[in-house]
Amino acid sequence: MSVSGATFIGGRCNGDLIHMVFCTDCAQQQEDDQKFCRFCGERLPGAALVQQLRQEAANIKAQKTGEVTQTQQSNLATLKAIELARQQSSNSQS
Repeated sequence: MSVSGATFIGGRCNGDLIHMVFCTDCAQQQEDDQKFCRFCGERLPGAALVQQLRQEAANIKAQKTGEVTQTQQSNLATLKAIELARQQSSNSQS
């Protein structure tokens, strides 16, 4: 995946997914939070965009594999809690 001056590559080390950002101009590895390449000065996307892209990639992967993402699990738990609260409220009013 490539966005405004950076390429995102993921690998695994001891089972943990490692994300790296590489400058598309000079191909040097960069820190996620850098705004410009420390080697050639090319503009990089920044930490917020990198996080957003990684979340979108995780959601796409989850859709393809049928997995439920952590965000989806949290949303489902919240919806269940709301439904339970509504049921308890309606039971106490009856």
